[in-house]
Amino acid sequence: MPQDSAPNKIFQAKLIEIKNLVTDIHEVSIKTDSPFTFSAGQYIWVEIPNMIFPDSRGARRAFSITSAPDDNTIRIILKGSETGYKKSFLRLKSNDPLTVHGPFGSFLKEGLEGKSDLIFVGGGIAIAPYISVIRYLFGQNTTRNIYLINVKKDPGENLYTEELKAIAEKNGNFTFIQTFGRPDQTLIAQANAKLPQALWYVTGPQGFVDSVYTFLAAAAVNPERVNYEEHYPTIGRFSSIQISDLNLESSSLFKLAIDKTSLHVVITDINGYVLYANEAAEKLTGYTAAEILGNTPRLWGGLMSRDFYKQLWATKKTNQKPFIEKITNRRKNGEIYIAQATISPIINSEGKTLGFIGTEEDITNTEQARIDLEKFNKISVNRELKMVELKNKIAALEKKVTE
Repeated sequence: MPQDSAPNKIFQAKLIEIKNLVTDIHEVSIKTDSPFTFSAGQYIWVEIPNMIFPDSRGARRAFSITSAPDDNTIRIILKGSETGYKKSFLRLKSNDPLTVHGPFGSFLKEGLEGKSDLIFVGGGIAIAPYISVIRYLFGQNTTRNIYLINVKKDPGENLYTEELKAIAEKNGNFTFIQTFGRPDQTLIAQANAKLPQALWYVTGPQGFVDSVYTFLAAAAVNPERVNYEEHYPTIGRFSSIQISDLNLESSSLFKLAIDKTSLHVVITDINGYVLYANEAAEKLTGYTAAEILGNTPRLWGGLMSRDFYKQLWATKKTNQKPFIEKITNRRKNGEIYIAQATISPIINSEGKTLGFIGTEEDITNTEQARIDLEKFNKISVNRELKMVELKNKIAALEKKVTE
């Protein structure tokens, strides 16, 4: 499979169809104009070039890919809402243009590349990344044990139910459990008892993730075996900062100082959702504050490898230390830039991580100058070596002549 560290691209694409799966939930099929390859579990950004309804958060959103890598069609799940983006999307017709950005790294990469058993827990449409993985692995006749717990809002929400049941009937190493309402502690304990050495993956809304986290702790599941995609637990050592906790009145010294600093500054909650972005962040990324707020930094990032982001989260969240590193990002216009990034946890007096403050400094020109200097030095060294080699040859010839 392609690796998520491969260069991410921008693809012109067309809408094939929008198929209603259940009430207000749709499967969208997209075809790119040029070949598009991805790994199971990766995600993309889908941009609508011609928005019908305005949206303060802009014309693109991130979606997990549900199709398998050997499928020639990109499939995603779209849940309807009153946002300008979603309303514009649902007005699209077959062959209408779209722009696909990606693919971007998968939080499932470690599990896919290993041999461990896998337990997936997802609420509603949050099972989307698992669909791609299940389709891929069982298409390859995997012998690994895979356990999926899908928690639905109500019994009538049959999202991929028949397909998943058919896979379970055909493959004895796949267990598919459906329940509705809230996560069930008994189901979590049963899955752990059946596959005690499995890697766990949890996706869903914040309250859902917090509940599953509590049940996993009660079942004594090693936290190092548990992975989260979008939302992380906000209980235990973590409790998320709220926008009301920030002193963002226009006259506050804090806001005046940070707004005018030349460094890109964002403040996020515990899951990385941006609560505040200064003017320099708008200038560096090309996105307006309205587009940035409510998104995560993957709006302009996501280009680094899965291992990079795993280390980032381990440093800033688990170890509660600042993460300082050079990082490659992409501006709204598609231009790549290199930044010196510092991301530090915001920790209260009780030692709980509430959120993060991140800064970026554009060092693209500095990095290019360093690369150019290295090339020049390499050329100079090669010239020196060639000169020495030529002098030695001349000396050898002169010696033969004198002899």
